[in-house]
Amino acid sequence: MGTGMDEVLESRQSRPDPMAGRFDDQAFSSGPVSGTLEAAMVLDAVWAEAHQGFDRIVFTFQRLDSSPDVEDDLPAVYAVSADAPPFTFRASGEPLAVEGRAFLRVNFLEMYGHPSPDRAWSDHPPAAGTFPECSPAELRPGLEVISQICPSDDFEGYLEWIIGLTRGARWRVSRLDAPVRLFVDVENKVRLGPIGAA
Repeated sequence: MGTGMDEVLESRQSRPDPMAGRFDDQAFSSGPVSGTLEAAMVLDAVWAEAHQGFDRIVFTFQRLDSSPDVEDDLPAVYAVSADAPPFTFRASGEPLAVEGRAFLRVNFLEMYGHPSPDRAWSDHPPAAGTFPECSPAELRPGLEVISQICPSDDFEGYLEWIIGLTRGARWRVSRLDAPVRLFVDVENKVRLGPIGAA
């Protein structure tokens, strides 16, 4: 795992985003979701927050400055799907323990961990809701359904995150622009019917 991941993790119980509310009534499903983002994007920050009816993980991005190692014309691709252990750190093959009873995998291709290795935490200072007892490479937001968020890969334009859930739940994915954000929402209402039911 590259060192860039240590600098982009930012955990917050709440971070107001008035534009994000327009997705709050979208239906939940549980199937794989994929799509594209703009080209030459860099992961800027990650946090989790509670909403009425769902827990949300927010990935924010910014445009990467020109670099000879970056393909400016290739769009970033994301994919979110259910998964199951065992999990590993891809770079080392070492086991990755993620807390939870159900799991999601979030992948980014043609995406980079951070615009520069010397960018410090001061650019994104920890705020109320930060969990200092966790290592920089993991996020335990203490939400109803989202138990833990762990990066499992950061190598040559490929990023991967494993999300541990306290129980099986329906989920959905949506995005916003200016700045580019990807939301992974996990339903936190207890349902009487099967998870796959509409």
